[in-house]
Amino acid sequence: MSSMERLSNIIEYMVDNRGKNPPYYTESGIPVIDTFLIADTQYPNADNATRFIDDNLYNNFIRCKNQKDDLLVTLVGNGCGNSCLCNEGQIIIQNAVGLRFKKNISQYYLYYYFKQPEIKLWIRNLDRGSAQPNVKVGDLKRMKLDLPSFPKQERISSILNNYDQLIENNNKRIKILEDMAESLYKEWFVRFRFPGHENAEFENGIPKGWEYKKFSEVCSYIRGLSYSSEEI
Repeated sequence: MSSMERLSNIIEYMVDNRGKNPPYYTESGIPVIDTFLIADTQYPNADNATRFIDDNLYNNFIRCKNQKDDLLVTLVGNGCGNSCLCNEGQIIIQNAVGLRFKKNISQYYLYYYFKQPEIKLWIRNLDRGSAQPNVKVGDLKRMKLDLPSFPKQERISSILNNYDQLIENNNKRIKILEDMAESLYKEWFVRFRFPGHENAEFENGIPKGWEYKKFSEVCSYIRGLSYSSEEI
């Protein structure tokens, strides 16, 4: 059995530091998770963070502190409606909120729930018509969610997470193969250390028998179609 629950009824704590920016940032320390880092990944990549705060600011200035697996939701800008889970030792300051749910709610289930295209669109449609998308927290908290029993939430999130792990592992393998192919290309065709290069003769910096040609001499291509102003 599932039930429709209002978001405000299942939130244990909301991390909301919007409008309270630190007086300065540091070159290292606790990474600030800006909205461009909140995308369709399970956790934001803090290696791409551009702003940091030190322990003094974190302890004395940041009023709402994130915990691991808080659900971060972007409420402003082109990424409005994007979400991800928070890693330990990260904070959000503006244009996003962190949602921490009650004990009988699976953070991972809600993560996958918020990833649905129709849910992201629903959040974006809460925009009140400002110059850029800008969703009010009160409107977001009135959102109704389809919540099955807690065991079913965990079962659903476990299945989806296994697929995510499989995709991530395959992407890593693909990246390794791409790097190997690039390395092999450079070794053979840039450094000219191809099999048998020790006995090859070179002329003008390239192996004898090789030649330079223009792209148009070896490939044919079709230009894109351009339209006249009348056709447009």
